[in-house]
Amino acid sequence: MSSVLVLSSHTKPGSPAAINHAVYCERHGYDYLFDATPYRLLSPFDQKTMAAIGVLKRSRAEWVFWVDDDAFFMDHSKTLEAIIEGAGSADFIFCRSPVNLKGQWSYINAGLYFVRNTPRAIEVLEDVLSADGKAVRDWWDADRFGMYTTLNSDQEAFVYVLERRGMLNTSAVAILDHLAFNARPYHFTKRHDENFICHLASHTDKYVPWADMRSRFGLDRYLLPQGALQAADDFRYSVAAQDLKPKPAPTIIGRARRKALGMLSPAGLRTR
Repeated sequence: MSSVLVLSSHTKPGSPAAINHAVYCERHGYDYLFDATPYRLLSPFDQKTMAAIGVLKRSRAEWVFWVDDDAFFMDHSKTLEAIIEGAGSADFIFCRSPVNLKGQWSYINAGLYFVRNTPRAIEVLEDVLSADGKAVRDWWDADRFGMYTTLNSDQEAFVYVLERRGMLNTSAVAILDHLAFNARPYHFTKRHDENFICHLASHTDKYVPWADMRSRFGLDRYLLPQGALQAADDFRYSVAAQDLKPKPAPTIIGRARRKALGMLSPAGLRTR
């Protein structure tokens, strides 16, 4: 059995997902780390890459599974080894994004991915961290790689670095269907555990899909079945022991500024 460490982080922790992650990892005996280190960042996206590099260099784990703090384990019976064992010699395992509610797609989604603890994988992450965001944007081929999401995003930087290193479309990188570990709330229609992981990646206001999942399936704030935590108070002092909050309604001035920056999209949907 491969040793796996599950890793998450955020520059401004405000999600209950970390407790969901911890409960899942405790069941399967995985180490879990929510890294709140205040790194020196050139972009908010750098937080996750720096956290991953640091853990790979310090940990003896064979694999690290990065999980964004807006992703929740839903089917707790599934193991990470089941995914790893099917990836052969890959250093990275990603999912393709689904076609979102606006009909858009991306080559990979970097909100959840596996990385093997190898020198080559660490070099890739270091290249992702140092990639020139404008160079990545200018290089991007939407016909081949799907939509370009955000300047300085690690998602586009991964594609850029892996392609330039000649690793895409080789055994070094496994790219799976989105349902493998990157389903969206709208993929859950029958049961809360219909898919392995629910990633709230399609809304700028994470409260909306989080509250919808809770309402439709009777889940607690950690998107676990009510009563699943026999000792829920054990987490009462955790920074993650909180509800997601609705995003404040923008002021007229704020909306105008965000529109000018291209930050608004129909129905609050993000483009990744």
